[in-house]
Amino acid sequence: LPVALSTDRPFDPVGNPLFSVQAAVERKTRLGHVIGKAQCIQVEEAFRMHTNYAAFAAFEEKVKGSIEVGNLAILLFIQLILLRLILKS
Repeated sequence: LPVALSTDRPFDPVGNPLFSVQAAVERKTRLGHVIGKAQCIQVEEAFRMHTNYAAFAAFEEKVKGSIEVGNLAILLFIQLILLRLILKS
């Protein structure tokens, strides 16, 4: 069963999905303690959870969630290598 990921206020007051991606990948508290290290996921999986899996959870996988002809899209291009470096710092 796919698990969706999304922004969550007030945790993220600006609604930036990169913060929830970072939280899912690193699983660090504000003090830097890792909680549930075995539950950390890869950056790519976190993006799938924000896109494909979120569309599935909303019963909208036929019209959004993936880049396909005819699908609705809001595109944001991020170099995954750069994102990985940011997450490690």
